[in-house]
Amino acid sequence: MTYVLGITGGIASGKSTVSQYLAQKGAKIIDADAIARMIVAPGSQGLQQVLAHFGKAYLAPDGSLLRRKLGQLVFSDPKQLTELNEITHPLIREEILMQLQKYRQKGVAVVVLDIPLLFEGHYEQYCDAVWVTVVDETIQLARLQQRNQLPKVEAQARIKAQKNNAWRIAQADWTLDTGKGPLGWKPQVDQWFELRQIRFSKKKE
Repeated sequence: MTYVLGITGGIASGKSTVSQYLAQKGAKIIDADAIARMIVAPGSQGLQQVLAHFGKAYLAPDGSLLRRKLGQLVFSDPKQLTELNEITHPLIREEILMQLQKYRQKGVAVVVLDIPLLFEGHYEQYCDAVWVTVVDETIQLARLQQRNQLPKVEAQARIKAQKNNAWRIAQADWTLDTGKGPLGWKPQVDQWFELRQIRFSKKKE
């Protein structure tokens, strides 16, 4: 039987780092951010829909989406962000559920749904448990600026566009503070699975 773990949290809160650790242990990861990029790849239906709504000014010469330019628009205007989500979220959900079904059919032991908007999209209904990653806002802002090469104002706008930690924590089964580094959270992750006697699939070389 497949154990489905949801991992969510604010932007730059360490979700991907935790997911990568679980992947090393043998879990299969369904990464919503990777899927979000995939569904607007050059020539895709998603890209065509985005450009039809927002205009070809967001199309790069190589046929890709100008993601940062679009981000500057939607993260400064909640209405525009909602309209973008209405286009992309159904496509993302379809791919997530397709991948999850594939892993269930294969009998994968542990599948991780790494989804920033997990509760907003009601993906918790597919999970056996949900973790939320949290980090001090100062660290979160610094991580986001460095990772995405964003000026402080843009980074703050992206953080502000999301729900706050308290909202997520109230709905999650467990909270994981990633601000103290791997030595702070890895033992907690290992203990979670040990206490519940959940075994990962052995990785195949």
